[in-house]
Order: sequence, then structure tokens, then C-alpha cells
Amino acid sequence: MTQVVNFKSIPEYYQKEERGIKNNTVRVWERFDKRFKLLDDFIYGAIDDLEIKITNTETGESFTRRIRDVTEFEVAGKPLYIITWYNSLNHEKEDLKILLSILEVEDER
Repeated sequence: MTQVVNFKSIPEYYQKEERGIKNNTVRVWERFDKRFKLLDDFIYGAIDDLEIKITNTETGESFTRRIRDVTEFEVAGKPLYIITWYNSLNHEKEDLKILLSILEVEDER
């Protein structure tokens, strides 16, 4: 079952994220925030199908993408998470189209 983790972005970042120019977000870990439990479960393989929903803080519009990777790191003693997602919910179809086009070229040889 797909689970969804929700975050908000300011309009400047939201536009880049929604258009696929910036397909990640960096978040500061918060101890009692359940979203980070979901991210930890993804990191350690307890769940393998996780989506991120980003909501524009001003307009309320949002988009959802499948998470590709979550990386934990620390800066100045603060734990941070980099959440990276696929640019499209149809990424598997896009990957399959590329693979099929490669196979067609090989068949023609």
C-alpha cells in the first residue's frame, strides 16, 4: 500500500519542484513528527512505496510524486533529510518506453 508524506513549500520552491526543475527537498528532522518515522521506514526498507505531497503555502495547490531516495545527514549538529522524487508518477512507463526503444534498435541490427 502506498503511503504519503506531506510537506509545504513556499511559492518560489514550489514552482521549481512542481515543474521538475528541482526534484528534491531538504527538511530538518523533528523528534515527534510522524513524517520522519515514515521517511525512516523508507530508508530502512520497512516500506518501499512512498509518495510525497508538496503543497504551496500561499495557494494551497499541491502535487504528488513517488519518492526515489531519502538521505540523512547532519550539518552543525542538526539532522537533515534530503527527499528526492521521480519527476513523474508515470516514471515506470517512461523507463519502459526507453527500454523498448533500445530493444527495437538492437533488433534492427
